[in-house]
Amino acid sequence: MQAGARHAVRSTLISYELALSPRMGFGGPGNIPFGVDTKDPFVPKFQVLNGMNIYDLSQYSLGFGFTENNSIFERDVVGDISLNKQYSVGSHSSSFEVGFKGWDAAKTQRYDREFYNGAGGQPASDFLSNFRDDHYYFGNYTYGPVTDFKKVLAAVQAAGTSPATTYNLQNAFDIGERIWAGYAMNTISFGKLRLQAGVRIEATHDSLLANKLNFDSEGNFVPPAIPQTSSNSYVNAFPSVQAQYRFGSDTILRGSYGMGIARPNFGDIAPYFIDDPSSVPEFSKGNPNLKPTHAQNFDVLLEHYLKPLGLIQGGFFYKALTDPIYAVTLNQGTPNATATLVNGPSAHILGFEAAWQQRLSFLPGALNGMGVQANYSYTTSQASFPADFDRTDHPTLVRTAPNNSNFDVTYDKKGISARMGLTHNDGYIWSYAGRNGKDPGGDTYLYPHTQVDAQVSYWIPRSHGLQAVVSMLNLNNEVFNNEVFGFYVGAEHFAIQREYYNRTISVGLRWTPFSKETQ
Repeated sequence: MQAGARHAVRSTLISYELALSPRMGFGGPGNIPFGVDTKDPFVPKFQVLNGMNIYDLSQYSLGFGFTENNSIFERDVVGDISLNKQYSVGSHSSSFEVGFKGWDAAKTQRYDREFYNGAGGQPASDFLSNFRDDHYYFGNYTYGPVTDFKKVLAAVQAAGTSPATTYNLQNAFDIGERIWAGYAMNTISFGKLRLQAGVRIEATHDSLLANKLNFDSEGNFVPPAIPQTSSNSYVNAFPSVQAQYRFGSDTILRGSYGMGIARPNFGDIAPYFIDDPSSVPEFSKGNPNLKPTHAQNFDVLLEHYLKPLGLIQGGFFYKALTDPIYAVTLNQGTPNATATLVNGPSAHILGFEAAWQQRLSFLPGALNGMGVQANYSYTTSQASFPADFDRTDHPTLVRTAPNNSNFDVTYDKKGISARMGLTHNDGYIWSYAGRNGKDPGGDTYLYPHTQVDAQVSYWIPRSHGLQAVVSMLNLNNEVFNNEVFGFYVGAEHFAIQREYYNRTISVGLRWTPFSKETQ
């Protein structure tokens, strides 16, 4: 259960979030011999070899139960000012602009996990639910009996709760970040050519507070928690150049170069430190010295405006990344290893993109409300890992599919607005793992995905903004797939997990009140 809000008061933005998540866990028998049936690689199945009935709930017992009440508070104060001066250089119109901006952010995270004292080994069969699902994964798998959460909660509430002190302390942090920025930009036109150049300077300062926790060899917390403070400052310059050339009134060639920045998440730079000799890795820590990822972006785009209303465009892009961020385990002997985040050397993305959008108003009669929208992109990328990642290959960047495309047919006329679209994404890497990407426990992939969606809405006459809406998602019932290299079968390392998101059809009303002036 989660709730939150954001309040904008002039230049101040305040946001907070509360989350409540009770959870129960059951443990069962171990060391069960099993085999794996991979005749259908998309639906692998376990085969229990000793005849044990794994669906017998009397063999499972309540191992733990907890409730969690978390809160996150963030406050942002932002102010900016800019000045623009128009001037001429001979017959060339120009403008010069300068501006300044300040941003001060503070973020606090507090976790309150409480363990139920009464969660002490009761058999799961005491909490049996009436819920059944005979068509789980389209009948490919057996969905066994499940417990009723209300029954479990009623059995453990009377004994009260005890705080999960170590979990709460290791997830508590206070982060402050202040950024001062200024920019200067000049624009000048030379007939059909328009040039814009500028530079932005940003100075960033982080103030960080988290906890250091020590455990003994049995995994027991050794108090007290030791506050850890740190600070980090850096200055960046971001130059940019943009050029635009008009071949007549309807065809434009654009080119640009610019630098960008992606700062680490607040929680990633919190200076927490956990020393637990009973776990592997033994150490886990945040990295207050984590650098932002920087990108140098190059873009070339040619676009042509169609008559009476439309656009066709195509172009190339290249992004050179420095200091990309990776999660690593620093091996310092067994079990002395450290889990943390570090910066890698570099990565790059190269691609082509094209788009077409046109209103087909030249068609006769009612068909003149039709339109088309289509786009396509091809992307190739490469990542270089840090030395501590224990990996020397160069896979593609996570979440960058080679081929992506969309094709939509639209209709807009007399209060009716309709869309039907086809979307395709190639397979791509979702997350990396250590060593070679095809080792056991290796990279996680998403399979290719093609989906058809549609939506129709109608503005009801004289209803003051009331719409009837029908939305249809995934009409072709395409599955969402991911592949995790994990099992060892013959010469291949693989495991396959498939997630089904069934087609969804929703019908409803939407009201958008507007004034006569707006109408």
